[in-house]
Amino acid sequence: MNHKPVSNQTLAQLMSLTDTIAEAESPKQIYTSVADAAKSCIDYKLLTIMAFDAESMRVKRIYSSNPGAYPLGGDKGKRDTPWGRQVLIEGRPFISATEEDIRENFDDHNFIFELGLKSVMNIPVRIYGRTKGTLNFLNDVSVYDAQDLEWGLFLAAQLIGPVSIENNPDNIY
Repeated sequence: MNHKPVSNQTLAQLMSLTDTIAEAESPKQIYTSVADAAKSCIDYKLLTIMAFDAESMRVKRIYSSNPGAYPLGGDKGKRDTPWGRQVLIEGRPFISATEEDIRENFDDHNFIFELGLKSVMNIPVRIYGRTKGTLNFLNDVSVYDAQDLEWGLFLAAQLIGPVSIENNPDNIY
């Protein structure tokens, strides 16, 4: 696969992210740092992070780059859905660049379209073969490609610790 050269700005954002992960006093600091780092390598208009409760098959929003439109705490049931099986159970990313895919997979598709968003990339946050959450990118153009997916997978891996804490705040070790 051909990779674009990594810019100095991207390297600086990634170094800042590693510093934040090491020294953060709250998960929110890490989520914000991931969103900032993502700006340097993935084009997006909306970034959200969801925690996943496997027992109830629900995802709950724990970060939003646009909390006015997508506030914290919003949750969605994903039991018995193709998206839930692919992303949450099987741990495979979901990329959509068609209105039909978005309509079929997201109950809030009308709101997504009202915001002018036309493409989606959902990356599972996983450890030990289990999904703990998702890192979600939405954009107003169809832009997500293999390199975006690689960056998304890298950034999702940085979220394993804080998303796991969100799922079980009494057991951080």
